Amino acid sequence: MFKKTMSLLLINALLLALSPAAFAGVNKEAKRTEQVKAGLAELGAGPASQVELKLRDRRKLTGFIASLEAETFTLTEAASRAEINLRYDDVAQVKGRSLASGKKIAIGVGIGVGVLLVVAIIALQAWPDGTD
Repeated sequence: MFKKTMSLLLINALLLALSPAAFAGVNKEAKRTEQVKAGLAELGAGPASQVELKLRDRRKLTGFIASLEAETFTLTEAASRAEINLRYDDVAQVKGRSLASGKKIAIGVGIGVGVLLVVAIIALQAWPDGTD
């Protein structure tokens, strides 16, 4: 009886010790899927959002995101213009750029040039013209 009780206690202790390690892989996969989903959502859909995807089966795809759904998204390939439906968990890595980041740079440059022009106009008006 003592051996049986000790055996059951040891089995339970091992199961409790190993259970977080067994579920860690599941949590890691879910976290990576959520990161991919968030990254694609940030880039948005449309021809302006160019992406390069590395899939878990080691394929590389380039193109733009045509649509984003809850569990899947559609990629339009750059070369063939073919639409490919993919699951978020099929993607290992996302590299992308969107027109939005280019717009942000253009707005920043525009603001900088505008401020420079205002400072130049104020400086020219305050400059003595030497007709005293």
